[in-house]
Amino acid sequence: MTHKKNGFFNFCFACFPGAGQMFQGFLKKGVSIMLLFFGNMVLVAWSGLDELMFCLPVIWFYGFFDALNTNSLSDEEFIQVKDEYLFVNSSIDKMDLKKFRIPVAVFLVLLGMYSLMKEFLRNLESCGFISWETIYVIEDMVPRTVFSLAVIALGVYLIHGKKTELQEEAFLEMGNEKPEKEEGDEE
Repeated sequence: MTHKKNGFFNFCFACFPGAGQMFQGFLKKGVSIMLLFFGNMVLVAWSGLDELMFCLPVIWFYGFFDALNTNSLSDEEFIQVKDEYLFVNSSIDKMDLKKFRIPVAVFLVLLGMYSLMKEFLRNLESCGFISWETIYVIEDMVPRTVFSLAVIALGVYLIHGKKTELQEEAFLEMGNEKPEKEEGDEE
């Protein structure tokens, strides 16, 4: 990353989310933007929540203008730009991936169950036990319900974490030491 790229080609690549960053040599940032953009598309297609489509133009514009602005930096500023993932402060090597094990496992189990349910419903329909309209309603309803429940669970988890943090701060303000965590308590 010692020099900037051609402005015309940079503009062409900037039209594709993350490709402009990759063209400039910022692979981590480019992959992050691509994963956000196409991950959002997959989430919308899978869950049926068309309301999430509003994120796509935001991600696209961010990637586009970031690529143009980065390429317009002076050579000294351009050399100082670091290639980092968007939402990760440190490198992947330093991340504690154990935190993501349970959410990924739950997601994979739910995805597998959904896939089995779809196959089972298709077999029932081919045997004439249920109608195609019933299958459509179930396949439309299940992803929306699961996604909605996941959002609610995440919100409850975040509220609980903030409540615990506030309680610890209040305890410290009273002049007491932070209570030690017992076995089985989570951070």
